[in-house]
Amino acid sequence: MDNKKIFMIAGAATNDLVDDVTPTYQNTVRNNYARYKYVFRMTPINASTLIAGVTGQWIAAKFGYATYIFGELAKIFGDPVPYATIIENLAWTSTTIPVLANWTFTQMGYPDSYPYNQVGVADIYLGSPNTASNATKLMFPGTYTVAGHAKLAPGQVYLMSPTTTDLTTQMTAIKNSGAKVIITWTAAENVGRAIVNAWKQLQVPAIIIGLNTIDQQSEAWPDTNGAVKYETFMATTGTRTPLTYKAIPFWDAYEAKWGRAPVYTAYGVYDGIYLFKEACDRALTTPGAQVDTDKVVVAMEATDRINVNAKFKFTGPALISRGGGGVCYAPFIGGIGNYTDEPTAKAAYLAAYDATWTNGTATALTINPNAMGTLHDVYSVDIGATSPSGYARGAICQWADIPRSSGALEVVFPTDQIYSVKTRLPYIMYPLWDTDVNHDKTVDGQDMQYIRDNWLKSVGVGANVNADLNSDGIVDISDASRLGHDYGTSA
Repeated sequence: MDNKKIFMIAGAATNDLVDDVTPTYQNTVRNNYARYKYVFRMTPINASTLIAGVTGQWIAAKFGYATYIFGELAKIFGDPVPYATIIENLAWTSTTIPVLANWTFTQMGYPDSYPYNQVGVADIYLGSPNTASNATKLMFPGTYTVAGHAKLAPGQVYLMSPTTTDLTTQMTAIKNSGAKVIITWTAAENVGRAIVNAWKQLQVPAIIIGLNTIDQQSEAWPDTNGAVKYETFMATTGTRTPLTYKAIPFWDAYEAKWGRAPVYTAYGVYDGIYLFKEACDRALTTPGAQVDTDKVVVAMEATDRINVNAKFKFTGPALISRGGGGVCYAPFIGGIGNYTDEPTAKAAYLAAYDATWTNGTATALTINPNAMGTLHDVYSVDIGATSPSGYARGAICQWADIPRSSGALEVVFPTDQIYSVKTRLPYIMYPLWDTDVNHDKTVDGQDMQYIRDNWLKSVGVGANVNADLNSDGIVDISDASRLGHDYGTSA
């Protein structure tokens, strides 16, 4: 840092590489801007935002229809929904272990999206179980119910070494427990592949959701002989997904040159090079002169461009809502390992932002110069079923075997894009999932009404993605025929 060399992260999600709200932690841009302003993150979105995006799908009943996961499963399998957790035991997962392993997910009426990673800290507000006194709480320990949302029943939790190659014992226990969801959070090849291989071999009637970086690779399908089918996780993109006008040309050029499809690191490196060059051009006031690194930093901070996968800019110096009114929604306050109770976490947050607390929201009054510098993280505010801002976000993808893309990774969340397809359950879990659109365990007139209401509409242009039963992008006679085949059937 002292040599004024710009560092651009293109692979690590760890919050503390860029940002940490704890005033005593000084090795970040937020807390020591003068020294660490040379650090920027291009990809991925940080760990706090990753977990926000994934849980956004799990608990997304508020977003209008069956965008799942737990709320819809509860209709079929009962409430609470049992689940098990497999987590890679490394530093980068430390912010997510308490969430995935011990906490109940619920939803307290947040707006469709808000700047999770502008808070940018380990994202738990430690509270008491079964209390809803503070609308900023996102996760609660124990089992908790909010009207319209399913309860969860935490099951086995496995903290696994990244070098683990056999999970037969653990997956057998999960199968015997009756878990309907297996939450994974891993980036290592060995344990990532061990999860799907054991799941497939043992025919576990549960859906795998979460994060499994190794299976983002295009080789995952052939390497596992299709064992990844139905696996659902956060990724930058699906297979040749047209996220922007740059996406497919980049994908094809990369695949032609390297013989394999790009993963998230490739996007960050590629866009980072162009972003840096553009910033240098803006910072160069005299042609041929030496570029001033500090001026390049300022130019990079002003970035607002179209990357391969989305609009892109860096997080700014203040916490604001989407409307810019100064109100920040802050479920991610406190920090794992830093605070052990609600009052301490809240006090630290308020001190960091010179904010006041009113009715469950924090209103930022001024920036505390001792606790917050300009942030250099990936700006990402969309976590729900839609993407109103168009800026970078994690997509929830699922390995699919459907007519349009056998053995391809498809985007299932957000649900409102032209490339979106419906999430599918393993057939051994629930054979009627596709045609029982409202998941009341009977294929009947109510399900056919979904077809009527969306007749000849296209996904991304008004159609409910769940009515597009065969995922060909339009609701038509093929979907009606498919539903008709199961009409009158009950589970």
